Amino acid sequence: MTERERVAHLLRRFGLGAGQVELERYEKLGWKKALEALLNDDQTDEKFPISHYEFVVDNKGNYQMGSNLVANWWALRMAVTNRPFQEKLTLFWHNHFALDAEKVGECPTMLGYLDVLRQYGRGRFRDLLKAVIHQGGMLLYLDNVSSNRIHPNENLARELFELFTLGVGNYTETDIKETARALTGLSMHYLGTGLPYKYDELRKRASENKLSLLNACYAPGIHDDGVKTVLGKTGRLMPDDVLDLAANEPACALFICKKLWSWFAYEKPEPKVVENLTKVWKKTDGDIKSVLRAIANSPEFWSPQCVRSMPKSPVDFTVALVRALDLNEEVLKERGPVADEFKPLAAPVKQLANSVSFLLRRQGLALLYPPNVSGWKWGTAWITAQNVAYRLEQGAQLFAGGKNRAVAVKLMAPAKSAKSPEDVVDALARALDVPLPAAAKPELVAICTKLGGVEALKKPQTTFELVAGLTKLMFAVPDFQLC
Repeated sequence: MTERERVAHLLRRFGLGAGQVELERYEKLGWKKALEALLNDDQTDEKFPISHYEFVVDNKGNYQMGSNLVANWWALRMAVTNRPFQEKLTLFWHNHFALDAEKVGECPTMLGYLDVLRQYGRGRFRDLLKAVIHQGGMLLYLDNVSSNRIHPNENLARELFELFTLGVGNYTETDIKETARALTGLSMHYLGTGLPYKYDELRKRASENKLSLLNACYAPGIHDDGVKTVLGKTGRLMPDDVLDLAANEPACALFICKKLWSWFAYEKPEPKVVENLTKVWKKTDGDIKSVLRAIANSPEFWSPQCVRSMPKSPVDFTVALVRALDLNEEVLKERGPVADEFKPLAAPVKQLANSVSFLLRRQGLALLYPPNVSGWKWGTAWITAQNVAYRLEQGAQLFAGGKNRAVAVKLMAPAKSAKSPEDVVDALARALDVPLPAAAKPELVAICTKLGGVEALKKPQTTFELVAGLTKLMFAVPDFQLC
């Protein structure tokens, strides 16, 4: 593999696509430094000052607090952020610690949940686990708000072991029952208690203070402080005690390392691969960034079994496509300077956010609305006849009806030095990270020639028509469905 091919592979797996602009930015670093830049992109200027609360207030001053607004805002953030690894990793943890915004309710709680995933997602796993379990979203979703020392609710305890840390077969029903007792006391407080405000006024005041109507709290009066035994440890176990016990289990290292590899590299990793990752886990006390660095430095990550082998998720397809258009500056210009984050967002920017979110939902990935607590099925599950049809339709619609003329011109700017239709086709394929098989190229060259070839690049309208014609066929390339 060339250095450029290595960086592109890295961006497809650890980022949000390898469009031309982003690829050139990271290629200058070389793949090893590019890896470090991605793993540490939380230290990079994100260039995304748009607050979710710009989605909340409409032009009439009404406050809309539905969590679907958080999903749209997150889709926009993915599309234009300068921290692609941050959002890719946040998506991984959202799928791992899956909770449904429909049950959780208002957006501040979901924002807090996403903030926890971003803040702790590349640190020690035990710290992430504690932050997620203490956050209000999970307490609501898995019914710990209805758990107390009289009647402990076992939902959170069961999923803690089965889905979040150990996997099936590495705990007992007694462990679940005792852990449910230990988790009592983690609950929610209703903001309106003792306040004279009507519901709409209370919600407005809560929003302006970035609070939910229900906020996480610890209520010692309902905690079961009796002796418990969990995973072989006996004592007056508190919530963090059982979370530490779960995180310390060898089965946890195996479970999380295998899942990380399956998501960032390929499914069904070899035992040797998992063994190497668990050694890193043990040496670093479960440091996620170190495990991810080990994944990228594994020979298997660069093998034919891994490169261009994973079916694209809706994010890998749609978000990567939007990012290839390099819209960050246009979005911020359209938004303009904002002194008040409760000022309604400019309509074109909101429309972009809504469109990306809609296209993801259409392919089965509704951000913040997973099908169940186990999250979405990944990998080959994304390649369905319906999804492929939707993706081909995106190619047809992207430049349909005269839309995005300026984007088409910008996309083809690197092709100004093209000498032939072949050069033009290659330039567009690079811009969109489309792997062109030899069999497809003659037809694309023929279309390019018919639409004016190099001469078409001299005018915006003919450039637009050229790009529209070529992308319809490029999106049908089978390998374009793989990352």
